[in-house]
Amino acid sequence: MFHLLRRRHHAAIARLALLASSCLAVATSADADVLYETGFEAPTFTAGAPIDGQGGFHTDFFPNASTVSTAFPAGGSQALRIDAASLLEIDPSIPISQNYNWVDLGDPVAGGARVLRVEADVAVFASGPGEVQVGLQAYDRDFNGIAGITITTDDEGTGPKLAYYTDPANPELIAFTSFGEYVHLGMTLDYTLRTASFDLNGVTLGTAAFAPGVGNVSDFDIYMQRIDWSTPTGTVAYFDNYAVTAVPEPASLGLLAGGLGVLAVRARRRNAR
Repeated sequence: MFHLLRRRHHAAIARLALLASSCLAVATSADADVLYETGFEAPTFTAGAPIDGQGGFHTDFFPNASTVSTAFPAGGSQALRIDAASLLEIDPSIPISQNYNWVDLGDPVAGGARVLRVEADVAVFASGPGEVQVGLQAYDRDFNGIAGITITTDDEGTGPKLAYYTDPANPELIAFTSFGEYVHLGMTLDYTLRTASFDLNGVTLGTAAFAPGVGNVSDFDIYMQRIDWSTPTGTVAYFDNYAVTAVPEPASLGLLAGGLGVLAVRARRRNAR
């Protein structure tokens, strides 16, 4: 089972206050507008310290689990490391333990851009019997899950999987064996079509429709979930080359091209006079 869980109340209040403090507009451009990108490098990020408070990042639940590390970067000399053994009990009624890392990019992100993309290099070192999920997720301002792409060390006893989903109760699952090495995960959310598309190492995996009623993206999360925090685990994950971009819609590009064409015709007519 994959979980796009609502945040607990105490975290939600703090995040809403932070998210309400800014709103970013998307610039009109033929290229993707980079909203945020990082390789977790110095001097912005300090190795050995929690990422919470560095480079604009915030952490929900167990901030000491998410640290900047020199141990296994995809490029450069540093990456974000998340340690599953540090994810302990949050709520005694729920066995799942969580860690979310996010950057405030406005609420909604980029002022409600119609097409948004998030991507990162991700490496998982699986160790121990417990199920751990690692990946990228998108939430709206009510903390409803919009979409996710996830690596799980053992999907309910059926073995390691890569999952992508807009409905976590019905994910698309494929076998995953690339532990101990970086893979590139990405997902693109299209609010005109109301779909999410997912890719692995640049290859499209599939597309799924949004669940009814979900709102604009409020935040993208780098996350880890430990499905039973009491089960021993030595699993760790690394994230590098993280980026969030606003992608021009094809229709918008067509309008831009059309506008340039009109200007060219007017210029030719003016010259002909």
